[in-house]
Amino acid sequence: MNANLKKLADSLEDCTTSTEYVRVIRRITRTQDPDAIVILASVLDTPGPVGAAAVRGLMAFGQLAEGEMRRCVATGVDEDVIRN
Repeated sequence: MNANLKKLADSLEDCTTSTEYVRVIRRITRTQDPDAIVILASVLDTPGPVGAAAVRGLMAFGQLAEGEMRRCVATGVDEDVIRN
């Protein structure tokens, strides 16, 4: 994981509003770093705009995200993960 992506991933922990989360998720997506897929998948359990932003971000990776999405569905017991 490159330093910029690591910094963005760490900044997710500091978010307090959905607006902040969505802003960071968009920045993570724009890196187009394949390591971002796992980070985006990690917030799929969040309902509303945060989960929706993560879905859009993962869709931007196309087939590269397929493996992680299959893993989420297979192991996801959280209904928000499955729904997203």
